[in-house]
Amino acid sequence: MHSGPTFHLTEVSATHWRRLVAETGALVVGRKLFGRTGGWEGDGAARRRGHPLRAGRLAA
Repeated sequence: MHSGPTFHLTEVSATHWRRLVAETGALVVGRKLFGRTGGWEGDGAARRRGHPLRAGRLAA
């Protein structure tokens, strides 16, 4: 069983969700939702010493 975050959906929404996940394989979350759900719990990678974003470089 998956131990990640949980959420509840209606059967119609669950059917749509399963199809969406099966077809895309990924979920890209915007900054607003990322922040509202706790993101890295206040310890984002860009805040860590030595991270390329902190040094002004963008790693791709």
